Amino acid sequence: MKCTYRWRCFEDMNRIKILLMAAVLLVTMVSISAVPAMAQSETLVYLPNFGPTGVGGTFSCTDGPPFTSVYPSTANNPNPSGNCDFSQNGQPSGLVCNTPTTVTFPDGETLSGSICQSSGDQEPGQSHCGPWQTAWYVSSGGWWYGWYWRWCYNPSEQNPWHVDWASWYWDGYAGPSYSTGYQYSTQ
Repeated sequence: MKCTYRWRCFEDMNRIKILLMAAVLLVTMVSISAVPAMAQSETLVYLPNFGPTGVGGTFSCTDGPPFTSVYPSTANNPNPSGNCDFSQNGQPSGLVCNTPTTVTFPDGETLSGSICQSSGDQEPGQSHCGPWQTAWYVSSGGWWYGWYWRWCYNPSEQNPWHVDWASWYWDGYAGPSYSTGYQYSTQ
């Protein structure tokens, strides 16, 4: 880079330095903010034989197995170290707990339990679906709108029949002769 005026070269170099420093700062901030999210992931573990209530207990654990509990503290170990803490009585609702694991407590006792995950994380059997259809409705303002849908059957689910809704769209004015709500379906 050849400059005719020395002060102009310094001005251009300062702009480039400032832009580079800003880019480095931005990348550093994004990298640092992502580290805590990657460092700890929460795992819920259900122990059916935990506690006197007969419903078991759920523990929230950070990092993976082996799982060791910080609950309860004992006279010999008032500040136990571990990666699991008591979360709630009973099994967490809406989750499937079926991956075997164990949790070791400060007194040395080890209980068997299961890692819990959302049912969406499971791999259910293949759904078998019918052809796409359009369900036609009339809005309260008198306009047509349609939903794309189809019936599906998945024998591995608790309720094997379900409707798969895809999307919807508006259409033209229906006029006063149609009542509000569902009208008919087309393929």
